Amino acid sequence: PVELAGPATTQPDTKTPPALFATASRDNSNGDVILKLVNISRQVIDTSINLRGTKQVRSAGKAIVLTSDYPGDQNSLAEPTKIFPKEQPVTDAAQTFHRILPPSSLTILRLSVTTP
Repeated sequence: PVELAGPATTQPDTKTPPALFATASRDNSNGDVILKLVNISRQVIDTSINLRGTKQVRSAGKAIVLTSDYPGDQNSLAEPTKIFPKEQPVTDAAQTFHRILPPSSLTILRLSVTTP
């Protein structure tokens, strides 16, 4: 299981949807954990990720981030790469670690873990 904690993961006002959505899966071919994090707000979110149930997490991983300055941005023939996924190294992965999520973004983390 994966636990997330951050100021926008829960909303006391039930009319306001949470700003952070997440899913976790596992690549059975190599054991990697794949986290998909979506920040729908226009604010940066600093979230704590807890990979509960893992024995060891390699500190090096990979992040693929898709974001734009404006939620209405889109690619066009004139600007075909206005929005495109950018690969970034993850250097601080651990059983519990923090991740800064840009506004209006999708972040995919691929982390190498071992389980008991």
